[in-house]
Amino acid sequence: MKVDDSWHHFMVDLGVLFWQEGVKPDIDDDLIDGDYYADLASLLKISNVEISHIEMDSSSRLSLRFSNNASLLVRCEADEPTMSIVEMTPGRE
Repeated sequence: MKVDDSWHHFMVDLGVLFWQEGVKPDIDDDLIDGDYYADLASLLKISNVEISHIEMDSSSRLSLRFSNNASLLVRCEADEPTMSIVEMTPGRE
């Protein structure tokens, strides 16, 4: 996820959330055929907005809420290498 000029990479492995700020992903090396990067910052209207709440439940669902009332819920299946968006709500501008 890109927020402002920073990329945030997160994944779940064996129920443990890994989150790190990093460099821009390499589309040629990072994606499995059919996958794509989505500009969540634009979709959620979260540029220059603080994260107000982070929670991960026991079913590997990661919930993020932002100070402009935007929210994102993603899930990582135990046998899949990718996360899927369950629900997202754009925030106020």
